[in-house]
Amino acid sequence: MKKWHKHLVLLVALLVGAMVLRALIPSDERRVHVLLAQMARDINEQTRGGMLSDLAAANRVADYFGPEFEIRINATGAPELDISDRSELIQMLLSARKSRRGVKVAILDPQTVAISKTNAVVEATGKAEVSGETDVFVSELRFTLVKIDRRWRIRRVETIRTFE
Repeated sequence: MKKWHKHLVLLVALLVGAMVLRALIPSDERRVHVLLAQMARDINEQTRGGMLSDLAAANRVADYFGPEFEIRINATGAPELDISDRSELIQMLLSARKSRRGVKVAILDPQTVAISKTNAVVEATGKAEVSGETDVFVSELRFTLVKIDRRWRIRRVETIRTFE
């Protein structure tokens, strides 16, 4: 009887240990969703207004992207966005920060479409609000991510064509 008791205690301890380990080490899907949420927070972050702090903030956002990436967003009513160069992305982010009108970006309801050890595809609703304007730009987006040196990076962002 005591032998079964020891085995039961060991089994319960292993199950509890596995649950704690799973909670402490997030899955790749959770890491990808956190990366997209953090990128949106970094885009929306208000800097102290200095050129160096704006440049640092733009570089933080650019770090979410891999060395070879592509952004192709065409939301109804908004200008088309087509970027494939890190310096071009940083310049666009700096221009947006310098303008008197702020832009607030949100990535809503991310859904993982496919994920493997090195690639992931996530679809989400992208929402952009320009301060001082009543229009809100909303578009369905597809994020393609790749794992580089054990860290997820965005390879491609594109608009998903829906019924219009």
